[in-house]
Amino acid sequence: MTEVTAYNNPFAPINRQWIAYMVMDSGQLWGVYAIGSSEDEAKSKIKTLWESERARVPTIVNPWVNLDPTQQRHGSMEEGLLSKHIPHHLAGLVWLINKADRTKCRVSAETAETMIASGDWERGGPRSK
Repeated sequence: MTEVTAYNNPFAPINRQWIAYMVMDSGQLWGVYAIGSSEDEAKSKIKTLWESERARVPTIVNPWVNLDPTQQRHGSMEEGLLSKHIPHHLAGLVWLINKADRTKCRVSAETAETMIASGDWERGGPRSK
């Protein structure tokens, strides 16, 4: 549970004698603090700020939760849950190098086999040769 922690410095100016901050469930500090002349004032300021910030940020939903292992491994696109995570515009493409002018391109594996069979292309990539 997220909790508020406050400390007192009796040597600080009266309006900054108390400092309060939030400690999250994971034990990490939120990194924002509030100051006040009393403990209640500092705690109420940080609680108000914490609640307003939490209301601004929508709850993050993890699309990997409650999926069966095959969906996690293979990236099933059911119900659009993983549509932003799995597809990659270069997935499954192969680098080929033209033997004559050394130009490089990426094509599908099936197309690559026919291009290599023609004798004008070879497997490679931007870091080869």
